[in-house]
Amino acid sequence: MPQMLLPIFPDGLTHINNRIGFQKKDHNVYYFNGMMPIFFHHEDDMNSFRFITAQIAVLGNATQAEIVRAFGISTISMKRYVKRYRDRGPAGFFDKPRRRGAGVLTKGFYGLTSIFLLIAFLSLHVSRALMVFVTVLLVILANCLVWIECLRFEPCVRNWSILAAMAMSLDGTLSCPVTGWLETLM
Repeated sequence: MPQMLLPIFPDGLTHINNRIGFQKKDHNVYYFNGMMPIFFHHEDDMNSFRFITAQIAVLGNATQAEIVRAFGISTISMKRYVKRYRDRGPAGFFDKPRRRGAGVLTKGFYGLTSIFLLIAFLSLHVSRALMVFVTVLLVILANCLVWIECLRFEPCVRNWSILAAMAMSLDGTLSCPVTGWLETLM
């Protein structure tokens, strides 16, 4: 004959529902199923907290709403914990975060960037001297950037006569007489 589980809990326990509760003691948080402890973690260990609350919800020992009320966390946070537990399992809470590495600046790129920053800085002074808008000079600078990209990707464009033949047409589009590569950028 099945035996009924009595809801007997230790003193000082906060109830999540009539089966599960937790107690904070000596900077640790203990989770109980009746009188039996089922898990504990340090009070500052948020990954373990997220893990155990998601596990309790996924295994059906408490609803997400009961956990949200007991701990005072937001509903969306609880849903995120459960989703992470279902998608990646317990390891999903303890894996190192996946982050991209820093961009690598090569000497060539650093030198090129320095030149263009110098040109942009000088274009402000040149625009004042010529009494034209600085945006006109920056458009010219942008065209120079496109030409340098053309030089980098088109090995046949190596002499200045071909580079000088590249120009902006009257309708404002760029053209490259060598291969038309610049038109693919637009």
